[in-house]
Amino acid sequence: MLERKKVTGYKVPKYPAKHFSRHQNIEFIKKYGFLGAILIALELSCEKTGTVGPPPFPPEYMTENEARQAIEKVFADSTGIDFQNDFRLYIPDPVNDTILIDGYNDSLNIGYEYPSEDDSLDTNVQTVLDSMMQDEGPYIKNFIQMESSWSEYETMLFIDFLRGIGAI
Repeated sequence: MLERKKVTGYKVPKYPAKHFSRHQNIEFIKKYGFLGAILIALELSCEKTGTVGPPPFPPEYMTENEARQAIEKVFADSTGIDFQNDFRLYIPDPVNDTILIDGYNDSLNIGYEYPSEDDSLDTNVQTVLDSMMQDEGPYIKNFIQMESSWSEYETMLFIDFLRGIGAI
């Protein structure tokens, strides 16, 4: 059983009274000499360095073809649905244009797009597709740069969404 005891008093926490700054480097050098100067130089150089060269691209991200194979394999294994590759889909107002998506099943009105350097969905197109997913379709999933370990999970989430709304 827990007991409650009244706290009669406690000490107020104290914060450091001394202000630390870079001017202390001089005292550090005086105290430790040449070794102190080297340590300070190393500390200062570490604060200002960053990545040299282009930003690293993680190798675990999938290419468009790898993503296509992974997505279609999960769909085929769990639902038996096949997709037509590189499908031209008409997007109504306000876009009024056709877009090329990676896979589409015309009879079920579902598809997917995996953006790559060569193709990606415009922000306006993505906004229209998102609003269409909330209505009556078509249900187009934009898989954004999947890691290979997440491909099956992301695809199953899309399948679950489609099952939940009765599209498949």
